Amino acid sequence: MSSKPRTTAKTWTNIGSVIPEGQSVYVIREDVKAKNLLFLGTEFGAFVSLNGGQTWTDFNLNMPTVAFHDLLIQPRDNDLIAATHGRGIWIMDDITGLRQAAQKLPTEDAALFETSKAGHTLAADPARRRDMGAAISSIRARTRPPAH
Repeated sequence: MSSKPRTTAKTWTNIGSVIPEGQSVYVIREDVKAKNLLFLGTEFGAFVSLNGGQTWTDFNLNMPTVAFHDLLIQPRDNDLIAATHGRGIWIMDDITGLRQAAQKLPTEDAALFETSKAGHTLAADPARRRDMGAAISSIRARTRPPAH
């Protein structure tokens, strides 16, 4: 069973009825800026809620099926950092869009979200792109299984 405190941890609300059966919950994190935005780390993946735990969505995206034992929201860059045991970490860059969704979607049928300003640019250097492409091709050739 998963639960979260309603206010000061004197009362709790059950939020585990929508998590798939048989999944141990290791961590739950509430976003510091959007209180309805919750992240849950379980034995077999991660989940996200935009409405304070009333409903949950599988949040595995491109992550492997592993246990997520810790979740951290990095306040400066608004990144979600998910830690596993044995597979390393996974970082979702800038969760500002999820914050906006948690604030707008429960009250609106549709919403437009603000985008973050770009902080870096990549110079269009054709020689560098050629070198990078050759390096990627070389890595693929070395890691590709032999043809049978």
